[in-house]
Amino acid sequence: MSNGTFTLDMLYHPKLLMIYKSFHYTSFFFTTIFVAFAIFVVLNKSSKAMSYDKYRVINMLVWVYLSDFLYFLWQPANNGPYFIISTTGVLQILPLEAFIYVTIVFAFLIVGNVHAVSIALQYRISALYPNTKFFTLMHTGKYCLTYAILLFIGSEIYLICKVLFFVFLIVGNIE
Repeated sequence: MSNGTFTLDMLYHPKLLMIYKSFHYTSFFFTTIFVAFAIFVVLNKSSKAMSYDKYRVINMLVWVYLSDFLYFLWQPANNGPYFIISTTGVLQILPLEAFIYVTIVFAFLIVGNVHAVSIALQYRISALYPNTKFFTLMHTGKYCLTYAILLFIGSEIYLICKVLFFVFLIVGNIE
């Protein structure tokens, strides 16, 4: 260590991995309870004035929970202050080649989270401009739902095209 080189053995900490594992299980347990409770409250205890707002809130809750579920299955652990990641979760049984698919699913969930937040933000911004087509689009149920679905599909197609481009670029450089 005096010459500035690090080996993997110096960064491997099994006790730290066990701490991460117990933290992830505890965190996911509480997240599951609180998300289920939040969805129950939004669906059953919200007023009629919330109409489509409650579905936007549920959309955000579901995307965040799905992201947390993947994070729970993966359970990455940073070993030391360096960017070396090992998994202690259920996905550790997968071969290393399968983690490109885990990364793609993770990117899919990130786009879903960003989409849910952007739709809620656009809804709030549209409230500033009544008597516009944007206001009508965001405050009419069927138009807003159609807009949200088309925006989500477009975002995912863009993501898939970018991922496939980089996969083909990497595979082309390997061969």
